[in-house]
Amino acid sequence: MTRHRRKIIIDTDPGQDDAFALLLALASPDELDVLGICSVAGNVPLDLAVRNAVVTLDLAGGGEIPLHAGRDRPLVRPLDTAQFVHGQDGMAGADLPEPSRSATS
Repeated sequence: MTRHRRKIIIDTDPGQDDAFALLLALASPDELDVLGICSVAGNVPLDLAVRNAVVTLDLAGGGEIPLHAGRDRPLVRPLDTAQFVHGQDGMAGADLPEPSRSATS
């Protein structure tokens, strides 16, 4: 029986929890074909969410996966981040490398 990889696009607001989910998705190449990532504000503001997504992709060897910056706030309410949970940078202050690129808007 031939197994087909599921094609997915991940919409995420990377704090440490979503970074872990991205790592799991990218560590499953036999099951998932990650076509792209859309990073939005949520756990942290948009600039940090994009940075966290790029750094996570870099660490996982997913540098070729397209990354697009999405909304910088929710559609119908003000942005209320979860930095009190994930830390000011969304990654609990982990010593991470600089991102290799920026997102495509």
